[in-house]
Amino acid sequence: MVASKLNQVTVGGRAFRYGGEEFVIIFFRKKLADVIPHLEILRQNIAQAEFSIRSKDRPKKPKKIKTAQQTKNFPLQ
Repeated sequence: MVASKLNQVTVGGRAFRYGGEEFVIIFFRKKLADVIPHLEILRQNIAQAEFSIRSKDRPKKPKKIKTAQQTKNFPLQ
């Protein structure tokens, strides 16, 4: 959930997982003073986000369909 918020960083920042629960945002060829306002906006967005913990009885994800076995080939005319 937090990772999806981190991916919304602007000005060309890229978010990466840096361990189990740690993340890092890399800005290529940017100065610290240029990225701090964008990081502050991102921090505020994460702080204001509503996160909910899923219960153990939540529905299971559907299994992926193997499209190669279910695809029918038709000759081109």
